[in-house]
Amino acid sequence: MNMMALQRLASTLGSLIRSGMPLLEAIKITADTVGSTEYQAALLNINKNIGRGMTVGEAFKQEKIFPAVLSNLLSIGEKAGHISEILTTLSEFYEKEIEAQLKTLVSLIEPLIIVFMGLVIGGIAVSVIMPMYQVIGGFGGEGEGMEGMEF
Repeated sequence: MNMMALQRLASTLGSLIRSGMPLLEAIKITADTVGSTEYQAALLNINKNIGRGMTVGEAFKQEKIFPAVLSNLLSIGEKAGHISEILTTLSEFYEKEIEAQLKTLVSLIEPLIIVFMGLVIGGIAVSVIMPMYQVIGGFGGEGEGMEGMEF
């Protein structure tokens, strides 16, 4: 969940800054779209701190919810004037991490799905075959054969 929120944050904030939106307004909008109340509150605090004169890197470093990599890269990007590029790179990184986690999860669940499907198919096969054996067993059990049957 945290990776998805961080990916949304980096993607949204990077896009808004790249389009020329003022930083404080971009952070407010990003807070609404991040999808996590914890990250939303942290972004609103960051917005207040930047409004008071703090740098972007310092404001992100004060919020312990964000990884150190994010705040350090934003600090470097701010000094170099490339915040939107840093955020785009971070967004791509987090997206790849999310994909890797999903692939791992699917590879763990896949055998369970195969076993479940085997049990379902086996149950269906048994429910079809058992009545046939019972009918066939009923003919040969008493020695009557087919002559006792009316067609």
